[in-house]
Amino acid sequence: MIAEGHPGDLKRAVGGDVIVVHTRAPEEVAKKLEDELKVASEAMDRQVRITSERADELVLDVYRCCGELAESVTVGRPTLEDVFVAHTGQRFYVGEDEEDV
Repeated sequence: MIAEGHPGDLKRAVGGDVIVVHTRAPEEVAKKLEDELKVASEAMDRQVRITSERADELVLDVYRCCGELAESVTVGRPTLEDVFVAHTGQRFYVGEDEEDV
C-alpha cells in the first residue's frame, strides 16, 4: 500500500492538473522543459508528466517548447495512476508490454 484515503482526496493531493507529453525522447523533453520553461517534470517510459495548478495556461507553452518531440500532449485532472506516480515515481502497468500502456 502506498497511500490510503478516499480516491477524490488522493487525487486532489496530487496538487493540480496533469500535463502528459507522450514521446520517444522523455529525457530530452524533460531537460527542455527544465531549461526553457523552468518546469519540474517526471520522465518515465515514453512520457513526461507535469503537475501544475495552471496546467490550462502552461499546456500551450509546453507544446511550443517540445511539440516537435511529442507524439501527443494532453491535460487533465489527476487520476489514480497520477497518485501512484506521485508516490512511487513509476507508472502502474496493467499489461506486460510497454506498448500496451
